[in-house]
Amino acid sequence: MERDPVFFMDWTLGAPDTRDRMAQWLTLRLPKTVGIKPKALVAFSAHWECKTLRINNHATPPLIYDYYGFPKLNPALGEPKLAQGIQNLFIQAGIMASIDERLGLTVFSSP
Repeated sequence: MERDPVFFMDWTLGAPDTRDRMAQWLTLRLPKTVGIKPKALVAFSAHWECKTLRINNHATPPLIYDYYGFPKLNPALGEPKLAQGIQNLFIQAGIMASIDERLGLTVFSSP
């Protein structure tokens, strides 16, 4: 099973078991807190500046690396139908939103 790059990188801040505790919280406690196991996660990023909110609906969005030293990762999986539903919710709320299949997912770390 591939994991997010954060769990592969050397940890230099805080307690040494911080990432282990985060992984445990995400896999064990979050589903109990929410009440169901999430089918998808929605991420909002400030990496793209634009006048209209852009929503990635690519089924396998490319990964864009802000820095170097990341391990090779398997492609991320997108949810085009979920993206369309999110766009509809924004539009219903009066917020302009467009679908953009060209956007990638940014993998980043502090230098």
